[in-house]
Amino acid sequence: MHRDLEAEMEKAGVDTLVVLGDSTRESPNLLYLVGAWLPRGGIYVKRVGQKPLLIVGEVDLEAAKRGKVGNVKTFDELGYSELVAKMDPTKARAAVVESVLRELGAKKVLISGKVEAQVAISLAGYLRRRGFRVATKIGVVERARMTKDSEEVEKIAEAGRATERAISEAIEVLRDASNREGKLSVEGRELTVGDLKQVIISCLAREGLKPIDEPIVAVGEASHDPHYPGYSEEVVRANKPIIIDVFPRRLDGYCFDCTRTVVVGRADKRLRELFEDVLEAQQIAMDMAREGVRASKVARKVCEFFEKRGHRTPLTKGAEPLREGFVHSVGHGVGLTIEEPPYISTVSKNVLRSGMVATIEPGLYYRGVGGVRLEDVVVVEKGGVRNLSKLEKALEL
Repeated sequence: MHRDLEAEMEKAGVDTLVVLGDSTRESPNLLYLVGAWLPRGGIYVKRVGQKPLLIVGEVDLEAAKRGKVGNVKTFDELGYSELVAKMDPTKARAAVVESVLRELGAKKVLISGKVEAQVAISLAGYLRRRGFRVATKIGVVERARMTKDSEEVEKIAEAGRATERAISEAIEVLRDASNREGKLSVEGRELTVGDLKQVIISCLAREGLKPIDEPIVAVGEASHDPHYPGYSEEVVRANKPIIIDVFPRRLDGYCFDCTRTVVVGRADKRLRELFEDVLEAQQIAMDMAREGVRASKVARKVCEFFEKRGHRTPLTKGAEPLREGFVHSVGHGVGLTIEEPPYISTVSKNVLRSGMVATIEPGLYYRGVGGVRLEDVVVVEKGGVRNLSKLEKALEL
């Protein structure tokens, strides 16, 4: 949470944090700290015990003032125009940062954010030459972001409700499709993956969300690949698995991630068994996850269950590469990205804490059969987890 930032800085042994970003869309750390969309980014400077400063270009000033940082200045206010007349722009920006750090009394500085590597390296080198100690530790802002306050959780939940409405609309199209000898059609033409994706994307747009990447609609045997996206021209067939995985972002940056697996018509015995195993594994993970539990223990418990059911997992011993069975982790954090700590895997170092938001998404994948994945987003609390996902989990439509 935001209130943890100074404590994380002190743990890292730094008195000042400098966060860079070419845009807040591409730099979740900068977006988290400033709370405003800045297309051209900016520089956030925070000294322990003092209020932060945000430096932006003139064109982004009004947008920046609508964010969380009260003290906003432009580069020109800090002398950038005069400096850039005498030196190259990268050095001029570094000189602006130096002047701010001098005024704050900074001594040991941590540079974070997302910019071209050369920009961060150049700034670090400049500051070192000017007598500052520049820390190399990373993760200060990321650790603060790992736990969410109630406002952040509600933003994620709102994104979830919109995401689930989009998936529901696609499922309704599947329910309403004509099924003649395994061929699905809508208004007299074959139903395609592109049709379903268009329904999902259109619904997200109405809800004010944008896909982080194209939704996954993986049909039939091809769904044995967990990241098979599904291609627009592919025809959707009855009695085969359909994995629908949607992961959009709100305009304020908060995300959601939801997956359902369905079959139009009748699933065969093998597919029903896989679905039941995945559903039970998900419940095992949810029953175990709570504050103070190691994420790796949750993942190991899921793997142990799957192995008892005859599926290979990351715990399975043997030299053979893991290409079938349970081939990925149990889950990952969700916030301003959909790939952030905590990571719920057998090798995770994360300990679950109240306020963490993460997916629980076990899956099973077999060539010749296809895949089954169910994914919910949960909030970790002291006594367990609260599920933000409300969408029904039913295999057959």
